[in-house]
Amino acid sequence: MSIVDANDCDRVAATLYHVFLAEDNSPELFAQFKRVHSLVPYTALKQVIRFANPAAVMSGVLDLFLAQPFGAKSLLQRIFGLALNDGIRSVGKSVETLQAKISEPVFCEKIKNYVNGNDKVKAAIREEAKTEQVDLVIAVLRSDQIQPELEPHQTEQAFNAYVAWNNAVENVSQLITMLDATHTDSPRLTTKCANRPSSLPTLNNSSNSALATATNR
Repeated sequence: MSIVDANDCDRVAATLYHVFLAEDNSPELFAQFKRVHSLVPYTALKQVIRFANPAAVMSGVLDLFLAQPFGAKSLLQRIFGLALNDGIRSVGKSVETLQAKISEPVFCEKIKNYVNGNDKVKAAIREEAKTEQVDLVIAVLRSDQIQPELEPHQTEQAFNAYVAWNNAVENVSQLITMLDATHTDSPRLTTKCANRPSSLPTLNNSSNSALATATNR
């Protein structure tokens, strides 16, 4: 095995490791991959690719994945449906986690009604948020076009949380900028210190000779 082949194998192994082991959603991806693997008819696929004619191979593979026997879903539709259902379940778990953290269930209900609402109303709220330069969630929560309507203290609570979030993001951005500036200036300081002349003058050859003569006397 050459060095190039070894490097390619290392990259493939690193990719597989990060996708199926190292990431937070690696167990879910691995389980999804196993389900898709169980749907693929490898025996039938092996029989199809035995043809020497490339056109026949392509036609057979397409028939294998796109055929709908007795009006049922094709294999490709089942694979895509499995992937989409897994994604929907993952998003649903995230929504449930956020709902448990939010102390006001009316916020979640109003956002849900916005998602399932009329397209014209959603377009008007998005335009309002863009015009007033506020977050879309704030525009949705304070809008009277989406039910239920919030109490004044609930609207104030949502806006205060939005302001606190913006302040936190701004503070983090400023801290990162300061750290980057410090890291950039550090080599300059080191170079200046290295190039800075010594406080004691350096004796040249003539000075050394004069000093030696004076000492001998």
